[in-house]
Amino acid sequence: ISQREEKIKTQLKEAAAIEKENTKSLVTDISHQLKTPMAALKASLEILDQEDLNEGERKEFLKRCQDQMTGLEQLSSALIQISRMETGMIRLQMEEKRIFDTVLLAVNRIIPKAEDKKIAVELEIPEPLQTLILSHDTKWMTEALINLMDNAVKYSPEGSRIRISMDRWINFLHICVEDEGIGIPKEEQHKVFQRFYRGGAREVRCQQGSGIGLFLTREIINRHCGTIKVISGGRRKQKGSLFQIQLPVTST
Repeated sequence: ISQREEKIKTQLKEAAAIEKENTKSLVTDISHQLKTPMAALKASLEILDQEDLNEGERKEFLKRCQDQMTGLEQLSSALIQISRMETGMIRLQMEEKRIFDTVLLAVNRIIPKAEDKKIAVELEIPEPLQTLILSHDTKWMTEALINLMDNAVKYSPEGSRIRISMDRWINFLHICVEDEGIGIPKEEQHKVFQRFYRGGAREVRCQQGSGIGLFLTREIINRHCGTIKVISGGRRKQKGSLFQIQLPVTST
């Protein structure tokens, strides 16, 4: 066997070992994520099976069952997206389109939730950037932006503001989502994009979530040859978070 063939054989073995380890890790993570809601659902159903519950108690445990089912549905949907992306079943359909239109799609999807909490959504996008053409997959870029905006609404107080801005630095476009919410502790900032990671704050734990949204967002941005980072306190160093997406600009 030639050295070249031996090298290819070694590379294939290493790739297979990495894929096996990644699959093992994913299965372990999924099992861990399913255990808690399944146990809670089972406990609630067992209590509902008792005959000595009054009507108020029965309604309470029915609601708990519904909440757990909703959580499981959200988790299942997110897991399907992740598995499809990691196995290469999802291929980005890159098109030369106005990135401003994609940002608006995401904003319009999140407005009803923001209005429910009386949160103002402010757009700060210079007029020249409103016509900027950028190669991107509209569907998946919208999904990435919605994940950021949904978190901003979820972890922000009533009556606060969410600021969505765009600016250009030479050959890069920055898209920022800034809120006035609970912020992210410095020691957790490098973890928030990990699969299934959720912060330890009480405000985070009391909200429904799978810890997949930011992981999926990073994967989508990476596949657009971009980067994403979080700055706690935002640009004004106040309470809240700022997520900044950086995308390459190839057009003028």
